[in-house]
Amino acid sequence: KFLVDQRSFVVRREQFTMEMTKEWLKKHCKEQNQYGTPALNDKLYLHFKGFHAIENLEEYTGLKALFLEGNAIDSLDGLQGLTNLKCLFIQQNCIPEIEEGVLDTLTELSNFNLSNNNIRKLQNLQNLTCLHTLQLANNFLPNIESISHLRECPSISVLDLSNNKIEGTYEELIELLKAMPNLSVVYLKGNPIVNNIKSYRKNLIASMPKLTYLDDRPVFPNERRCAEAWYAAGGGKEGLEAERMEREKIAEEKKAEDDRQYQFMKKIVDRKPLVYKDGRYVRRDDIDVDGEDISDDEGSDYEEEEEPEELVAARKRLAELQAANRGVEKPVELIQAQ
Repeated sequence: KFLVDQRSFVVRREQFTMEMTKEWLKKHCKEQNQYGTPALNDKLYLHFKGFHAIENLEEYTGLKALFLEGNAIDSLDGLQGLTNLKCLFIQQNCIPEIEEGVLDTLTELSNFNLSNNNIRKLQNLQNLTCLHTLQLANNFLPNIESISHLRECPSISVLDLSNNKIEGTYEELIELLKAMPNLSVVYLKGNPIVNNIKSYRKNLIASMPKLTYLDDRPVFPNERRCAEAWYAAGGGKEGLEAERMEREKIAEEKKAEDDRQYQFMKKIVDRKPLVYKDGRYVRRDDIDVDGEDISDDEGSDYEEEEEPEELVAARKRLAELQAANRGVEKPVELIQAQ
């Protein structure tokens, strides 16, 4: 029901609250063809249900993936018992902060999605020692200080901070990112700090040797070489000239490699097939139209190996037997020779 006011509509929240009760959870598991025993379920789909709180999940100790996207949850409290949880998807909710102690028991958590919430300061993640991917896009993080807690999260390798309100200097940003030794994928687009850093992409690539993906595209080896050449020359006109020279060097190396591959394939294509003639293999070009062997040691491009006498004798005997017994059942001596 709606209580009408001259200025706004006020929704009576208590009448529209969806509660995460034990009965409802078991019924939902049954509808999803999951186990009736809570501890046997390793994933739970609770997205877009209208929940305002995380409740009654203590019995679901076997959960490894929990989907809570698109609810109205305003607290992470209620997750403490999920010690085996590896993936937590709680984007598109109303979470303003990460409360102290609520994640301390989730030591196995590796993928944490907090995008599209109301986070204004990052905190209380230091006990997530296995955290690999942290997604914080579309929150309200205002500056470098608000994400300085990332220094205490060395295991993170994928970090998404896109579309926040982060401001600051290049020095502050690079100092923070360098403090994360495993970081290889970074999303920072949509923050004011990106527009304030001149040659933003080149600077970050040159300053972070392990970076493999930045914002909307990968960091390829040639791009890294150019960025490092530009950075080593100090940027500016000198940097652009160094970058140009590096690009020319890359082009020359590519051309040399293409030529090498071309010559290799050409050699294979031009190489004539071998034919067997008088007890040895020779190139087809070394036989004239009358079938005579015209090869010599200097003209032949095939370096033949001397065959063992036993192999030559066996091959000769085999040819004689084949000529003498055409259309006749193979004798034992022929079978043995073969």
